[in-house]
Amino acid sequence: MYLSSVNSNGSSGPLRADSLVLNSLYIDFNMQENTKNNAIASAKSITSQVIELVRASGFVRARDIAAAGIDPTHLQRLYEARVLSRPSRGIYAMPNHADAANASLQETMIRFPNAAVCLLSALRFHGIGTQNPQKLWLAVQPRTHHPSPTDVALQVVQMKAELFDLGILTISDGTNSFRITTPARTIVDCFRYRNKIGIDVAIEALVSGIEQGLINPAELDDAIDLCRVRSVIQPYLEAVTSR
Repeated sequence: MYLSSVNSNGSSGPLRADSLVLNSLYIDFNMQENTKNNAIASAKSITSQVIELVRASGFVRARDIAAAGIDPTHLQRLYEARVLSRPSRGIYAMPNHADAANASLQETMIRFPNAAVCLLSALRFHGIGTQNPQKLWLAVQPRTHHPSPTDVALQVVQMKAELFDLGILTISDGTNSFRITTPARTIVDCFRYRNKIGIDVAIEALVSGIEQGLINPAELDDAIDLCRVRSVIQPYLEAVTSR
């Protein structure tokens, strides 16, 4: 079967129908390849943007990525592809950064086996809020030997013996380990020591911990009662959970 076509010199000539089909298939194939290549280029561009954000701040959360106009699901994909590490729930970092940060903290805490990382340093470790303390905050029991000054600036807080082991995690790399307050205990402690760190920091920690799903509601409720801060924290807790 032939169709009439116009040649480049303006004269008409026959054109087979199967040639039209082949031309159409060729065009479709090129369009599909272009779409695929554009998608790959876009994915690479987004990956580069995410990595740039992570390297700039040390770690990122889903809300940081969303604020940059990037779908937060890319974080999970990059984590599954081992491009990023996840040192704590909801926190993503470059693999070497997370390892170095934990190694440094473990190295420091070897000197203080009876202490626990707390308050602002625990907030930072768990990725709660925006605090970036210049000192390492440590909790110790009363009448215990205080950590001696080191090359790391320390902020030591005394905590009651009966509450000291409440909500404590042990972080280990298989060789060394250190103790740190859980997200729920950390938030409660922020309200207990609000005069030392500021009520605004405590409120930010509460809001951030709940919105990111980083705290266990039952554990938080128990810690509030055991630490006797119900009257202080309840109004803020109700305001956050009623949103």
